[in-house]
Amino acid sequence: MGMTGSWHTYRPGERWRQPAWRATVVLTFDDVVAVCFAAPVMELVGDAGRPVAHLGPDILAEAFDLDEVIRRARKAEAPTLGELLLEQRVCAGIGNIYKCEALWQLRLNPWVAPASLDDETLGRVYVTARDLMRRNLTTPISRQQHAVHGRGRRPCPRCGSPIRIDTQGAMARLTYYCERCQGPHPSRVRTARTRESLRR
Repeated sequence: MGMTGSWHTYRPGERWRQPAWRATVVLTFDDVVAVCFAAPVMELVGDAGRPVAHLGPDILAEAFDLDEVIRRARKAEAPTLGELLLEQRVCAGIGNIYKCEALWQLRLNPWVAPASLDDETLGRVYVTARDLMRRNLTTPISRQQHAVHGRGRRPCPRCGSPIRIDTQGAMARLTYYCERCQGPHPSRVRTARTRESLRR
């Protein structure tokens, strides 16, 4: 996914912690040298805003524009709520963890159609994800605890049912959810209906 590489800073003349051949970019200033090692892609741009101009409002920004997020959400083509939350053109910053956590907290089914939710409910989803993310800004990853994400087949902290895992969307992202608290995956609803009709 192109998520490798690291930035190091040094005083001028200081020995680097990695060999020079691994450097992708070296930025030299009067009092510091910034070196990016092992980045697969590096793009130099004159306008810092241009590469991110297509993104929606930043979920962690101090001045978070919820009205703009809802406006963008209503124009998005995501067929499910879970996929909508990962659409960075609607709202930038929500990843798979907080998609799962916010939907669990609000007892919303990840496969529900966004159009079936009113603006207030949709806004509450984004605000919940934002609150969860901001709360964890200062918590080391090793100490962060999640209700459902990464807890497949373990008991739901709310009702005790096993946490389910299903893939969602074109990228087949894993969605962790509680079937009792949030509702079933559509395929299980269809299977149950088929069985019921066969009994008749």
